[in-house]
Amino acid sequence: MVDAAQAHETLRSLERIFVEVSDDTDLRSRLGWANGPLADRSTASPFTAAVDWPQEFETTLPVRGGLGLFLTEVLSNAMRHGAAGSSPHVAVQCDRVRKELIFSVENRRRDDSPRPPSKYGGLSLLSGMARLFGWKDFRRRGGWRTIRGFVARAADATRSTRQARLIRRHPWPTRRARP
Repeated sequence: MVDAAQAHETLRSLERIFVEVSDDTDLRSRLGWANGPLADRSTASPFTAAVDWPQEFETTLPVRGGLGLFLTEVLSNAMRHGAAGSSPHVAVQCDRVRKELIFSVENRRRDDSPRPPSKYGGLSLLSGMARLFGWKDFRRRGGWRTIRGFVARAADATRSTRQARLIRRHPWPTRRARP
């Protein structure tokens, strides 16, 4: 189960990492982030985030640590391809009626030249994770800005937590051994 507290803690951890990397020009260069948002950091934070994830909602992922892996890849791509001095914006919004969580990142790109589709790299990895997680994938481009988003199904935390307790108590039906 993944909840709002985990999303907040993951974003705080990533912020600490990006602040540390921004102070190390050699490391930024080796990571391919030398010319992106971390190159000329005039703001206190390497990215901004807005999280509208009510505590009564949670989602499940088939991979332990999947949310951290996903957010790390999203922000790494933003740092690699973003314009110097820009600040990527990560948003998590809850559609309470549809019971969906919408994860998106808005980024001012360094250049707007179209890239050929690839089976490898950040966007392919994000699309693969979205398929694995059962999320819908969307992308919007407008001028120098790109918004990449993913929609996850959310569940009422009280109901799914209750189901998880039942599963822990009785994980699998047992078979009797044949004599």
